Amino acid sequence: MLVSNNREDNFHMKKTNIILLVVIAVAIGVIVTMVGDFSTYETFATAREKEGKEFHVIGKLDTLHAMSYDPTKDANLFSFYVHDKTGESHKVVFFGAKPTDFEKAESVVLTGKMEGNEFHCSKILMKCPSKYKDDRVATSSKQL
Repeated sequence: MLVSNNREDNFHMKKTNIILLVVIAVAIGVIVTMVGDFSTYETFATAREKEGKEFHVIGKLDTLHAMSYDPTKDANLFSFYVHDKTGESHKVVFFGAKPTDFEKAESVVLTGKMEGNEFHCSKILMKCPSKYKDDRVATSSKQL
């Protein structure tokens, strides 16, 4: 006949529960940390308030100001102006080559930080007009 030692079984069960709780707590901590890194689109005003912190700013090119890019002087310096979603316009400095067809972009998403009155950008994503935008899709309806 087998007799179990209840104290030993309870200790083993408590130890397993504690390890499981620690693993769950670590998993929750990792998830919370990752969610904190996901960012939404901000404005230049928000980026200015927290100067030095990286933000994603969405906006449209400000065509009233000229773009500046001279690859013979510096192929990794491109500057232009953007209106954010509130209409505020700022100079954007990108330390990289000017993207192809940049002027045709409907909107841009800039990843970077404010430094003084300029937005120093490390990454540019462009939303270009769709070639299917003006196409008409024929639809037919059949009456029963």
